[in-house]
Amino acid sequence: MTVCCVCGAAGRLTRHHVVPDCYRRPLHHDHDYHDLHDVLTVCRECHDRYERHAQKLRLRLCRRYGAAMDGEGFIRLGPAETAAIKAARALGLYGDRIPPARSAELRAAIADHLGGEPTAEDMERLSGMVWQPRPGPDYSSHGEMVVARVEDMQGFWRMWRRHFVEKMSPRFMPPDWNPDREVRWSPERCRRRRGPGCPCGAAPLACVGPRGYNESLGAGGGP
Repeated sequence: MTVCCVCGAAGRLTRHHVVPDCYRRPLHHDHDYHDLHDVLTVCRECHDRYERHAQKLRLRLCRRYGAAMDGEGFIRLGPAETAAIKAARALGLYGDRIPPARSAELRAAIADHLGGEPTAEDMERLSGMVWQPRPGPDYSSHGEMVVARVEDMQGFWRMWRRHFVEKMSPRFMPPDWNPDREVRWSPERCRRRRGPGCPCGAAPLACVGPRGYNESLGAGGGP
């Protein structure tokens, strides 16, 4: 019978990826990680409880590796363009219900941005634009930045495994589960993804020694 590896509950079960997906995606594995060593069965309650601990660790990784949680490389519009887009959207959706004075203010914001009175084509173009920051051509996610800057990927994997064990004290782990189990990647596939500076080097990663959770994050321990 399948039960939660933490508390033993048999209901409301889900799969938990010990190493978060945002750090696994930038790497290519020799095997499918969806059903092997680092995917555990947990109940919803234990999963939600651990995610609060995991979020603290992710924030610490943000600081250590200079990797913003939302990533870097967003396209951000200036305030005048943002105001013009919002004004065009409002006029297009609610033009007949907007008081004349407010409508004049909105049209003035659009004219200020365009440098003249907007045409119908201008209004249609602006109302269809997105003003929120969006990933640009040089965008890198938090996970991509962290993975690119981690020197010891084996230690990084073991850190997440030990973090889960230390924070949750699971009592029903699979008998062959081992936080120090070696992880291997295909260097050829990984280099194609990450370039010649990939930490995988010229051969599959080998165990680099007993580097634990606290040590891999530096002095001060975990969150």
